[in-house]
Amino acid sequence: MSRTPILTAMLWTSAVTAAVGCDDPSTAIVDAASIDAPGFDATATVDAAPPAVTFAPTLAMTAECGGATADATLTITNVAAQPVAITALDLTGGFTLDVALPATIAVGADLVITVSPPAAVIGTDVGGATVTGTLTITADTGGALTPIDLTSTVIGANLALVDAVGQPQPVVALDTADASCPAPRAIFIHNSGNAPASLFNSGASNFTVGGFTPSSDVAAGATVSTDLAVLTFGACTASETVTYQVTGTVCSVTPLALAASFNIAGSSACFCS
Repeated sequence: MSRTPILTAMLWTSAVTAAVGCDDPSTAIVDAASIDAPGFDATATVDAAPPAVTFAPTLAMTAECGGATADATLTITNVAAQPVAITALDLTGGFTLDVALPATIAVGADLVITVSPPAAVIGTDVGGATVTGTLTITADTGGALTPIDLTSTVIGANLALVDAVGQPQPVVALDTADASCPAPRAIFIHNSGNAPASLFNSGASNFTVGGFTPSSDVAAGATVSTDLAVLTFGACTASETVTYQVTGTVCSVTPLALAASFNIAGSSACFCS
C-alpha cells in the first residue's frame, strides 16, 4: 500500500508515542518525522506537452546572382489527436513564404508550404556565400517548437583582374625609357566563385589583347590570362580603359575594366603593333 509523505509522518509520530507508557518518565520524540521520515520533493515539475506537429529541422535553397532562386518545400505534419491550427510563421534572414494564416491541419494530415530565399544581387552578393535565417512555427496546441534553420547558397562567378601572384591589378602601365616598344604584359583574370563564366574583350584603340589562355572559359576557382600589348602609330604615350565582357551567371560587376597606359620615352614618334 502506498503512503503519502504526510501520512508517513503521522504514522511515524504515532509509533513513537505508542512506545512510551503512561508511567514512563522518558520524553517522547515528537519531531522525528521532520528528520527521519522519507523526503518529499516539492519542486518536482510536470513534463512539458509534446509538440503537436513535426517537420524537417533544416531547409536548403540556392539563389543565382541576378537570376532565379531555387525554393524549398516544408511539410508540417499533425501528430496530435485533434486538429492543429498554425497561427504564425516567423522568418528571419530575408527569406519569404506565401501562406494564409491561420491554417488548420486535420488529424494525421500535412500542410505543405514553400519557402523562398532572398534574391542574390550582382555587385553585392558573392558566389559561394551562404545566407542564413530561421523559420519559427507557432501552433495553437502542443509544446514549443524548435526553429528551422534556413540556408541559401549564392550561385555565381566572382571575377577579378589580378597579377601573377593573385593580388588585385586594376591598373597596368607599359613603359620604357629607351624608345623601344614595351613588352606585352600578361593580364590574369581569376574566378573565386562557384559557377563558370566566359570572357571576351571588346577591343581597344591603343592596345591589342591576345587570346585567352588556356581558353576564354573560366571555371570556378580557376584563372585565365591574356596578353596586353601596345598598339600605336606615332603616339608615344596614351591611356585607355580596356574592358573584358563576361557571359554566364556572374556576381561581380561586369564588364571588367582595366585602366591601361603606356609611355615610351626617348622618341618623338613611336610605332608598335
